Amino acid sequence: MTKEELKSIRIKKGWSQSDLAKLLGYKNRSHIARLENGYQSINERFSMSVKYLCGKDGASELHSNSNSL
Repeated sequence: MTKEELKSIRIKKGWSQSDLAKLLGYKNRSHIARLENGYQSINERFSMSVKYLCGKDGASELHSNSNSL
C-alpha cells in the first residue's frame, strides 16, 4: 500500500486521520499523518489492518487505485 492509496481509501470511507487512528488503536492521528506524508513507511502489517477494516470494499478500492497509477 502506498501513502496515496492509504489516503484515498481513508477519504473514500469518510474517515478523518483521527478516525482511522482510533479504529487501529492509536491514541492520536500523528501516526497516520506520518504515513500519509511519507515520513514513515507503511509496512505489511499496517496495510493488512487497513484492508481488514475496509472489508471487501477496501481491498477492491486498493486494487482499483493501483491500476490507475
